[in-house]
Amino acid sequence: MSFQAKATTTGHSKALRIDAALYQTHPEFASGKFEIDVIAPGRMLVRSQATTEAPAEHDPIFSVFLDFIGQQIAQAPHTVTVMDADEMARVAELVAGITVDPDDVFPDDFELP
Repeated sequence: MSFQAKATTTGHSKALRIDAALYQTHPEFASGKFEIDVIAPGRMLVRSQATTEAPAEHDPIFSVFLDFIGQQIAQAPHTVTVMDADEMARVAELVAGITVDPDDVFPDDFELP
């Protein structure tokens, strides 16, 4: 579910005024401190520090993905299935020949093809 926000000013600081519906459905965002990662141009990830125990070095996208998978398993376990041998073979074919350098840094204007 998406929520609307509007940029505003509070005192000498910038702020986002977010629809009250967010706080009604997700009270963990109603107060406290938050950690924010800019994950792509025009995109950011906001985590409540009250509910997130992130290590000093973490990958915010992978953490969100794992949280999503955990929620899916808890809320709808029937939708999570084990990959069979044919699916594993298709994945192996898709990534065959791809080399990855974990030290690669993508430029700010990087876009997926």
